[in-house]
Amino acid sequence: MTSPDIIRRHGEGKVKLARFEMGEDSCWGIVDVEHDAIRPFTISLAEWTAAWFDGIDLNSLTDPAAAQPLSSTRLLAPVDRCSKTICMGLNYRKHVEAFGNPMPDVPVAFIKAPTAIIGHDDPMRYPPLTQKLDYEIELVIMIGRPLTEGMRPMDAAIGYTIGNDASARDLAKGPRGADLYSAKSQDDCTGIGPWVVTIDEIGKEPDLLMELRVNGEVRQHDRTNTMEWNVDEVLTYINARTRLEPGDLVFTGTPAGVALEDGRFLVDGDVVECEIERIGLLRNTVRGASRVVTANA
Repeated sequence: MTSPDIIRRHGEGKVKLARFEMGEDSCWGIVDVEHDAIRPFTISLAEWTAAWFDGIDLNSLTDPAAAQPLSSTRLLAPVDRCSKTICMGLNYRKHVEAFGNPMPDVPVAFIKAPTAIIGHDDPMRYPPLTQKLDYEIELVIMIGRPLTEGMRPMDAAIGYTIGNDASARDLAKGPRGADLYSAKSQDDCTGIGPWVVTIDEIGKEPDLLMELRVNGEVRQHDRTNTMEWNVDEVLTYINARTRLEPGDLVFTGTPAGVALEDGRFLVDGDVVECEIERIGLLRNTVRGASRVVTANA
């Protein structure tokens, strides 16, 4: 169910692409906030992303007769299980320097497991392996076509969404060094959504206010234009190592204000809201933390 709160705070973007439940299946479609509707595409993701770059009105590729009320539809994370979710780390100077560390000389990236991902208003599972669950608001780029030689990297992007790169901080350092797999890929923990706003609504050099709140208290507050490596540089770095394809998502890093700075980690029942202007609001409630098992289980 899409709550009235997210409908009220839906951002300014006119074209919103969403993945949602339709009967027992999931599909992609276009959100119409004004008319409380969501209309499914009649073609595949590869086809409608290609159509968007060809300048075709995506509304013409939906089925109005199959529209569902937005207010009674469950929005899913805007990424298919077969697509990649790649994350940038250490991309905001104040976030890095808050721990007394220098900025790295090159970007840091990692892949997130598909089972870690949840959608808007899905419960955020507290992993039993951790006692220090943290939050990280991030601007997320959705890829719409492959990056080809000579292309500006952001010319391959179709839109933006919001991510909360949840982190199990006490698992980040293993006996042999960094362990981003354990810290960043815990099941049902990373929120993404609620939808994708197309790139033409915001631009290819985003300067957006982003704010993360826990139970209404502001914890993170910054602008996306303060990232160390800009969005073009982020995509260039990743695509040189792993080919980006239509439907892939790229997290671009988080600003200062995470719980690791002051020790106020998430607990059962906490409501985490991630809001980025002109995109919308992503909300998840922490559930679990009833038991703790050893990290080498």
